[in-house]
Amino acid sequence: MLWLAAITLLSTRGGVSMPEFNLFQTDKLAHAVAYFLLTWLILRGIVSWQYPRRIRVLQALAVVLFAAAFGALMEWVQFRFFPDRRFEYDDMLANSIGAVFGWFFFARISIGKYPAQILNSKSEVRTERNNQSTNKL
Repeated sequence: MLWLAAITLLSTRGGVSMPEFNLFQTDKLAHAVAYFLLTWLILRGIVSWQYPRRIRVLQALAVVLFAAAFGALMEWVQFRFFPDRRFEYDDMLANSIGAVFGWFFFARISIGKYPAQILNSKSEVRTERNNQSTNKL
C-alpha cells in the first residue's frame, strides 16, 4: 500500500516536463521499475497471505492488469487535474512492461518457474495425479 501511495504521489507531482515519445529514456525506465516493484510487492503479499503459498495464474494476471490499469489511471489523473502534466501512451506502455516483468521475475525467483511454465502447471498437476492413480492400480 505504501508503494501504491508513493506511485500516486510521484505521478501527480507537478512541474515535471515530459519529452517526446521515446521508450528508452530514463523517465520510462523509472516508470517500468515503479510498476515492476508494484507488481512484485502485490504478488509477494498475496503469496504470504494464502495457503498453499503459491500464486495462481489468474491472480497473477489480475495483478498485472491492475498495475497496468492503475498506470493508465495515473496518466489520466495527470492530464485531467495537473495542467503542467500530459497524458502519455509511452508511459502507460512502460508501466505495463514493468508489471509484466514484475510477474516474470517474481515467478522465476520466488517459484523457480517461468510464467509460461506456470500456465502449464495445471496440466502437469493433472498428469501427475493421473500417474499416481495409475500406479495404485
